Amino acid sequence: MRLDEVILRDTRANQPAAATSNSGFIYYVTDENVTERSNGTTWEDISDAGAGAVDSDDVTYTPTTLADWDSAADPGDVEQALDQLAERIADVEGVVGGGGITTVTALPASPADGETVLLRLGSSPYEFIMMTFDATYSNWVSTHPLLITGNGLEAEVTTTSNTPVAGMSILINRYKTYYDAGLRLQVSVAGRYRSTDATGTAKLHAEILGGTLNVTTLSSLGTTTGVTSPSGNANTFLQAVSDWQDFSASDPGSDTQAFIRMILTRGVAGTAGVTLRNMSLRWIAADT
Repeated sequence: MRLDEVILRDTRANQPAAATSNSGFIYYVTDENVTERSNGTTWEDISDAGAGAVDSDDVTYTPTTLADWDSAADPGDVEQALDQLAERIADVEGVVGGGGITTVTALPASPADGETVLLRLGSSPYEFIMMTFDATYSNWVSTHPLLITGNGLEAEVTTTSNTPVAGMSILINRYKTYYDAGLRLQVSVAGRYRSTDATGTAKLHAEILGGTLNVTTLSSLGTTTGVTSPSGNANTFLQAVSDWQDFSASDPGSDTQAFIRMILTRGVAGTAGVTLRNMSLRWIAADT
């Protein structure tokens, strides 16, 4: 028996009566859009057979990695897994402003961890800084720190005075604009440096200068938190990086720019040198 003899299609009017001779035959009723099968006595509707709707909570889901799911627990079924995914998508959309990073004139007071915004600086158009909220430290921080790398020449100091390190300075244009937007500067200094005698150690610091603004951070980056070189061996170098340190929060007044430089100092007379130095700058929100 050929396939077209057991699978039939035609109108309802032309459908044969169910009988033993056509038991198991399939008939598609073209004018009603239904499919039926003969059981030898009647035609049974099988239109939804094999294509019925299945509720997602009836489908078991077994995750490969439990840690990927809430509380590191098996969601149990597809419905619960989809609910978790939907919640996470909503969280992400909330962080990025529903599909993009939003621009703001003031940092949000109750941000989510990792929330990122473009903070408008002053009244000039298109002038922003990208800030990200770090819930671990409960503060906003500039998303992209600025790295300043010095040249390979050695800078030396032979007295107890502060000596600017060659190639390690930068002009911060519109410094007051950042300050007025509620941001404060932080710095981290690093270098490979030495001290030539055992009576004193070399230290790296940073200071900020400009017009009437003269804010130095030697105390905060100095003996207690600064990094020091080994003493007594001119051929022994120390490579070290300081923690992020705050500059003074003093109002810059009318100064619109600031000059940031790295300096090398010694506690006693002698010679110290530094090579391979760099300085990183970033902005954080004040009083958060």
